[in-house]
Amino acid sequence: MSDAPAFAPWLKQRRKQLGLTQDTLARRVGCATITIQKLEAGALRPSTPMAERLADHLAFTAEERLAFLEAARLPAGVAEPNPQRSDLPVAPTALIGRAPLVDAVCATLRRPEVRLLTLSGPPGVGKTRVALQVAHELSARAREHASFIPLASIQEAGLVLGRIAQALDLPEATHQSVLAQLIAALRPAPRLLVLDNFEQVLAAAAEISALLAAVPTLKVLVTSRAALHLSGEHLFLVPPLALPDLADLPAVDQLAQVPAVALFVQRTQAVLPAFVLTATNAATVAAICQRLDGLPLALELAATRCTIFAPPALLARLQNPLAVLTVGVRNLPAHQQTLRSTIAWSYDLLPAEAQALFARLGVFGGSFTLEAAAAVCTDAESRSFDGPDGFALLVGQSLVQQELRSDDEVRFRLLETIRDFAREQLAARAEEALLHARHAAYYLQLTEQAEPELRGPHQAIWYHWLTVEHDNLLAALRWAVEHQAADVGLRLAGALWWFWPIYGYVREGAQWYTQLLPLIDAVEPPVQSRFFKGAATLAWYQGQLDQAAALAQRAVSVPDNGGNQRDSAFAQIILGVHATHHGQPDQTAAYQQTSLALFRQLNDAWGIAAVLGSQGTAAFNLAQFDHAENHLRESFAYQQLAGDRWGFMYISTYLGLLLIVKGEHGTAEQMIRDGIRQALGLGRRIIIPESFEGLAAIAVANGQIERAVQFAGAAAALRDVIGSMLSPTLQSIHDRYLTRARSELAATDFARIYAHGKTMPLDRVIELALSDDEQESPAPTVS
Repeated sequence: MSDAPAFAPWLKQRRKQLGLTQDTLARRVGCATITIQKLEAGALRPSTPMAERLADHLAFTAEERLAFLEAARLPAGVAEPNPQRSDLPVAPTALIGRAPLVDAVCATLRRPEVRLLTLSGPPGVGKTRVALQVAHELSARAREHASFIPLASIQEAGLVLGRIAQALDLPEATHQSVLAQLIAALRPAPRLLVLDNFEQVLAAAAEISALLAAVPTLKVLVTSRAALHLSGEHLFLVPPLALPDLADLPAVDQLAQVPAVALFVQRTQAVLPAFVLTATNAATVAAICQRLDGLPLALELAATRCTIFAPPALLARLQNPLAVLTVGVRNLPAHQQTLRSTIAWSYDLLPAEAQALFARLGVFGGSFTLEAAAAVCTDAESRSFDGPDGFALLVGQSLVQQELRSDDEVRFRLLETIRDFAREQLAARAEEALLHARHAAYYLQLTEQAEPELRGPHQAIWYHWLTVEHDNLLAALRWAVEHQAADVGLRLAGALWWFWPIYGYVREGAQWYTQLLPLIDAVEPPVQSRFFKGAATLAWYQGQLDQAAALAQRAVSVPDNGGNQRDSAFAQIILGVHATHHGQPDQTAAYQQTSLALFRQLNDAWGIAAVLGSQGTAAFNLAQFDHAENHLRESFAYQQLAGDRWGFMYISTYLGLLLIVKGEHGTAEQMIRDGIRQALGLGRRIIIPESFEGLAAIAVANGQIERAVQFAGAAAALRDVIGSMLSPTLQSIHDRYLTRARSELAATDFARIYAHGKTMPLDRVIELALSDDEQESPAPTVS
C-alpha cells in the first residue's frame, strides 16, 4: 500500500493550490483541456511521459515528485490517503527550492539521537514554511504525531509551556506545574512539536530542555532568528533561495527552474496570469531576484507590484534605497535591511491616507475586524476612516493578510515582520500613545460588555469573541502594565476573571494579576473589589486556597466599594470553600448563607446556582446525599434559568453521580452525557474526570466491563494531568466498580485495557462517552 494520496484528487488539489486553471495546466504540459478534466475525474490514467510533464509543472519536492509518479502508475483506488497524525496548518502555496533542505532536515530528525533541531535565519526567509513542510513529511511517513505551536504573539518566556499545553488541548492543571502536565501528556507516544518564532522567548529554552530530558520519545523542531544554545541542539541555517548568476545567465527554460526566479514567476502569475518569463524580460527578472537577495517574503511582495509596473520599472524602483534603511537599523544584517527596504518600498507606494491606516494597524496584537480598525484607527483630526478602500489597497499590496474564518467572519492580520515596520511608522507619527490608548479602550469596553454575558444564554458568542481576540487583549494588558495605565489594566483583568479559568488560561491570567497588583491603590473601590475577586478565583483554580481566601477577604473588605455586592457575594463562596477545607462547618455555612442572600437580593440566577452548587458538592463529598441532591437539583434549575452551559455540565455530572449511588443508572448516564454535550457546545477543552468515573460505574452495572475499564483509565489519565484527587465518596464508587471489573477479567486483560484507556486521546474518549459502542478496540495481546 502506498503512502501517497490517490492520483486524481492529488492532481486536482495541487493544481488549485498553485492557482492554475485546467486550461493553463493543459497548455503548460501540452495536452487538451479535456485530458486534464478526465485525469482529475479519475476517468483516465496518465502515461509515464504525461505524469512526468505534470510533475514538472506542479512544484513538488523531490520526495513528493516520486510519490506522485508512483500514484500515477497505480490503478485507481489503490493509493488511498494516509491519515495524517497531525494538527498542522495547511500551507497555502507549494514550497519552491527547498527540497534539499527539507530532505536534510527530515533525515536529521529521523536519527534517534537527534531530539532538538533549530531552523535559523533572517526574517522573511521562510523558516516557518520549511518547518511546516518538514513536519508534514515526517508525520505522513513516520509514527510521530506533529503539533504546531505559534509563539509570535507572546513576548513572555513564562507563557511558552502554557501555549504548548493549549495547542495540545490539555485541560488547565490546577495542582501541578505546566511542565509536569506536559511530561505526563507527552510520554505515552512519539510526538514532534514545532515551536514557531522562538527568538523573543529564548529564556524558555531551559524549560524545553527539561521537557526533552523527561520525555525520551519527544522531538522538537524550532524556528528562531537565534539558536537556543542547548546541549544536543542541531542548527540548520535556512538560506535565501538560490539565485542566478547575472554574469552567466542560462537559457530561459533553465532560468525558470532557479528557485528565486521560480518563486517570483509563480507569485507574479498568481496576480497577473498573463505574465510569462521570456528572453526579453529574463535578465531583468534575474536582477530583481538578485536585488531582493532571494528572500521569499521580499519576492512575494515585489511580485504583487507587477500589476502596476513592468519588470524594468520594478527594477528601477528597487535601485533606490529608502531613507528608513539608514536610520536606526545600521546594526542589523544586510539581508534584514533588504527586507525592511522591500516593506518600506511597498509602504512608499501607498497614498498618504493608506500609509496612515497601515501605521495605525500596527497597534493590534493579532488579527482584527474592519469594525475594530474603524474604532481604533479613525483619523484624529478629520474623524474619517478610509475603511474598505484602504483595506483593499493594503491587502492588494500584501501588507495586510485577509482571513476568512469557518464562521464566515472576515478578519485581517499583519505578518509579524510587517507589523514591526508598521509600529516603527506609528512611533514616527507622534500618535502612538493615542492609538494604544484607543486600542485598549476599545477592547476594554467590549470585554466589560462580554463579562456578564459569559454566564448567560448568549455566552457562546462572547466566549468565541474573547478567544479570537485574546492576543489583542494581551496587547492591551501589556500596554497598561508598561505605561502604568492602572484603570484600564485592572478593569480589563477584572473583566476576564471568569473567561481565563474556564478556557484554560489560569496561569497566564494569574501572571497578569500579579503584575497589575502594585497599581491597585490608583483605582476606585469597585474596580479594586472586582480585581481582588478575579485574583482570588484564579488562585482557587490553582489550588492555592490560602492565597485565594486572603484575596477574597480583600474583595469583601474594600471600603466604600460602591455597593459592588455581586463581587463580594462570589468572594464569599471562595471563603466558604476555604473554611470547608480547614474543617470549619459553621464558618462555611455563614459564608454560604451570606453569599446566597446577596445573590437572591440581586435576583442573580447564575450566582444562586453557584452557591447551591458549592453547597451540593460539599454535601456529596461528605456523603450527605439527601442534602446534596436537594442543593444540586435546585442549582440545576437555576443553571437552566441562567443558561450557563458550563454550570449545566458540572451540576449534571454530580447529579449523575448521585443517581448512580441510588441505582438509577439509565437516568444517570443521560445526565452525564447531556453535561458533556453542553460543554462541547462551547468548544470546551476541559472535561472533568468525574464524568468518566460515572460512565465507568454505569458500564459495569450494564455488564460492559471492558468499556468501564477504558473509562477508568481515561479518568485516571485526566486526573494525572489536572493533579486532582478522588473525594472519599467518589473513591468508594471507584473502588466498587473496579473490584467487580477485576473479578470478571483476567489480570493481563484488565491491565491492557486500562492502559489503553489511559493513552486514548481525549477527543476519542469523549466520542466513546457519547456513543453506545461497547468499547474502543484496545491493542491486541502480543503472544
